[in-house]
Amino acid sequence: LRKSPVLLAQTLQGFAPQGFILLNLGSQVPVGFTGFERIIELVANDDDERRLARQRWKHYLNAGVQPVKFDLDQPNNT
Repeated sequence: LRKSPVLLAQTLQGFAPQGFILLNLGSQVPVGFTGFERIIELVANDDDERRLARQRWKHYLNAGVQPVKFDLDQPNNT
């Protein structure tokens, strides 16, 4: 498992993520996210999904993580 470049899981329980990137496809902030080097979330333009994303954003801020937004609809957003 340690040599695998990708780990697909529904939970982070029992996994020590040192240096890994978390791609969160869920609607909640995953328990154990703080050990990851980076967190990536894809958010659709759907109002409900954006509302949930705003809640996760606030959770990350309260946990001391400084999120960075990249709007893929905007040119020169690198």
